[in-house]
Amino acid sequence: MATTAVIPSNSVDPRAEFSALLRRIHPKHSPAYSKNLRLWLKKHGRPGDTLFQVVAGSRLAQLYGAESFFIGQPYNGYEGDTDFSGAQLMQVLCMGSSVTRACFPGGSQTLTEVSDFWDRYERVGRCAIDSNH
Repeated sequence: MATTAVIPSNSVDPRAEFSALLRRIHPKHSPAYSKNLRLWLKKHGRPGDTLFQVVAGSRLAQLYGAESFFIGQPYNGYEGDTDFSGAQLMQVLCMGSSVTRACFPGGSQTLTEVSDFWDRYERVGRCAIDSNH
C-alpha cells in the first residue's frame, strides 16, 4: 500500500514547506520545470503530494495504462482507508490547473510511490519524470 510522502525539509509547518517547494520549482528558475505542474500544485496541490506509479495488472492500469503516473497522496481518513486523492500526471502536464483533483477508490493499493521524486525534480526538472523526453 502506498504511503504519504513528506516533502523533504527542516520545516515543521507542512504548508510553509509546500509554499517553499512551489517557489523553488518556479519555471523562471529553469525551463526544465513544468509550468503546468506548478500551476496544478498551486490550485489543487496539498502538502505531502508526490509522484506515484501505477502497478501493472491493477484496475488503474487497465484504465490509465500500466506504469502511468499519478500525483497526489493516499487518503488517511480512517484506519484501513485505501483511497487515493490526486490526478493523472500526463493530464496535469498537458492541461495544468484545469485538471481537477479526484478520489480514486482503492487506488492507494495499486500505486507505488516514486522515491525521492521532489529531490530529483528540483535537480533535473521534467527529466525526473521521463529522462527520454
